[in-house]
Amino acid sequence: MPGTPLAHAGALAGAQPFPSLATDRLVLREFEPDDREAVYRIFSNEAVTAWHNIARVSTLEDARQLVAWRAEQWPSGRGVRWAIALRERPLDAIGSCGFDFQRRRHGAVELSYDLDPGHWDRGFAREALAGAIGCAFAGRLGMAVGRIEALTQPGNRRSTRLLGSLGFRQEGVLRRYRHWHDEAVDLACWSLLRGD
Repeated sequence: MPGTPLAHAGALAGAQPFPSLATDRLVLREFEPDDREAVYRIFSNEAVTAWHNIARVSTLEDARQLVAWRAEQWPSGRGVRWAIALRERPLDAIGSCGFDFQRRRHGAVELSYDLDPGHWDRGFAREALAGAIGCAFAGRLGMAVGRIEALTQPGNRRSTRLLGSLGFRQEGVLRRYRHWHDEAVDLACWSLLRGD
C-alpha cells in the first residue's frame, strides 16, 4: 500500500479487530474498565507525570475517564492504545503504549508510552514497544506506516536511552512545541523509518 492515500486509514483501523499482541514476557491488549486502578496507580505517581503530557490523576473517576478515552482510540480510528500486562497476570496492567494516527495521511504515527515505576529497569518498556513497532510496520494498523515519531522532553534520559536502543534517531528539538501541565515545553523529536 505504499504511496496509497491514507486519509481514510483511521476508519479502516477501527473496523478491524483490535490488534492484540504477545511478546516473550508480555501481552498487549485492549483496555478494560477494570484497568482504572492500574491507571490510577501509574498516573498518580509524580515520577511518571513529570515526563508525561497527562496531568497527575487524583481520583479513580479521573482514571476511569482516561481508561475510557484510551479504549475508544481504536474503534474511533484515532489511534491504538494497548494495556501492557505480564503474561502470567494478563488482567493486571503495568503500563501502556500506542500510536496516535493524527498524521496517518502522511504514513506517520506518533508513539507514546508509560510504565509503572515498580516495573522500570527490567526491559518491559523496550519489549512492549518493539512489539508495537513490529505491528505498525507489518501493516496491522489498517494503514501503511513508513514513519514512527516520538516526542520526549530533552531531559528525560530514560526515554532517550529507550528510543535509542530501538533504533530511533533524534531529529532535533521543537522549541515550546506543546503545552504540558499548563507550560509550553521543548520536545525532542525522534523518528524510526521502515527499513532503519
